[in-house]
Amino acid sequence: MTDDAGRLASIRREAGLWRENRLCNLVDSIARGHGNSKHWSEFPGMSLSDHDDHVRGVMENPSRAKDLGTSGRHIWVRIAVRIVIHDTMHDDLGTVFLRPADAVDSYWRGHNRGVLVSEGRLVSASDLSLTLEERDLLAAGLMEWSGPARCTDEFAVAMGFESSLTLPSVCRSIRAAMLDGKPLLPIDWARALLATEVSFASDVVGSGVEWSTTTGRKDEITVRTLRSSQRKLSRMVHPLVGVELGTRPSEF
Repeated sequence: MTDDAGRLASIRREAGLWRENRLCNLVDSIARGHGNSKHWSEFPGMSLSDHDDHVRGVMENPSRAKDLGTSGRHIWVRIAVRIVIHDTMHDDLGTVFLRPADAVDSYWRGHNRGVLVSEGRLVSASDLSLTLEERDLLAAGLMEWSGPARCTDEFAVAMGFESSLTLPSVCRSIRAAMLDGKPLLPIDWARALLATEVSFASDVVGSGVEWSTTTGRKDEITVRTLRSSQRKLSRMVHPLVGVELGTRPSEF
């Protein structure tokens, strides 16, 4: 073997070891993360080692797999009911769970950029991993439309509401359901986020400079909490733009 061939073989071995180590770390994180504690009852009799093997088997030999369309998110399905999702943005790098065979097809089809937006799926704050601080911020933003914020019909429609007249009552309904822990439609989460963004930032139609006075929340803390809320909601609300939320130019 020539020196060049030897170096190439060594590089390939190192690359193979790197891929294997990366896969092992990924499998370990998904199999033993939050998905394990939350869905452990769905895998009765499995040890942690068995669970590792289970996750690896789904990822290496899926019956179907696809990129979810957002950075670092992929889904694998094996034997119709075993689902593994890899998410580089999540601390645990993903999750694993079971679904009945007759429910997997609709779950699979419903994924659009990583979020179910079809079939009117309801989503709760806990499904989105919203913290109490993030939920309360959205509740405050919604309530501002019954306070100092003064919306026009055009802005109300742009935020997903029918009109400025119905905006306050709809905001109160969304707020009440959210605080009660009830699940909401994706479009209602989009309304809650937009209503909060506008009420906080705009002094023309929202609360603006009055925000800290009427909500008791400092701007700096609001921005930090709003950014974390946006990151958690983005995968669900972004696919709605141009579908259930406004329109896009035909050439977009």
